[in-house]
Amino acid sequence: MFRNMKLGTKLMVFFLLVGIVPFAVVSIVALVNGSSALSSQAFSQLRAVQAIKTTQIESFFSERLGDVSVLSSNPTVIEATKAFEAAFEQEGKRAGGEAWEEVDREYGTWLTEYEKEYGYYDLFLISEDGDVVYTVERESDLGENLSTGALHASGLGTCFTEARSSVAFQDFEPYAPSGDKPASFVAAPVRDNGRVVGVVALQISLKRINTIMQERDGMGETGETYLIGSDKLMRSDSYLDPTNHSVEASFANPSKGKVNTTASRNALS
Repeated sequence: MFRNMKLGTKLMVFFLLVGIVPFAVVSIVALVNGSSALSSQAFSQLRAVQAIKTTQIESFFSERLGDVSVLSSNPTVIEATKAFEAAFEQEGKRAGGEAWEEVDREYGTWLTEYEKEYGYYDLFLISEDGDVVYTVERESDLGENLSTGALHASGLGTCFTEARSSVAFQDFEPYAPSGDKPASFVAAPVRDNGRVVGVVALQISLKRINTIMQERDGMGETGETYLIGSDKLMRSDSYLDPTNHSVEASFANPSKGKVNTTASRNALS
């Protein structure tokens, strides 16, 4: 077919090919370089987000440990721990009796205001023997013994055991008194003149963690950041998939809630 073309047509085809082929090559090279630049820019942005979120989350938990450490040495907390334990013992190891309520009227308002002001889910005063002698929320853990009772192996029980000697942190796991919703705790020993008289514990709320992780500026419609633990379960609620990938949903149904991806495995390793 090319042989039968007139010379002028052949020259036109030749010149078109001479122009089109370099143009196509340049276009492909530009596309590859552009894609590489966009990819590099995306990863740079991800690294920047990672650094910011890491600093924010580390600061958040450092502040929680600082809160409970300072709280444990507060004179009001020391007095309240001893007073609630005395009332608890006086009424046959029972919280809510007349003597206990009288102590609550004296100290309860201050403790409740602290819990609300600092954004915690609950605040606990625990005797040295493990009796939960006071909680702000008055869930079923009030009056339980963390050394010998059913909550011994719970997150609060584990945190209490460690906190008898030093400031302690317990990762999120289902906690029966809070409706089996995942709960995390920080705790510290309460000392009176150097002698341990009990433990104060705080139950961490997810709200402030979610506030940090769900900030999505610069991530478009499909970008988000979230936390997972070494078990690949959520430690913050997903903004884009709250049904399957909230903290509560992931612990309740790990088969759907786990983030078991190549990226997560690489990150955890």
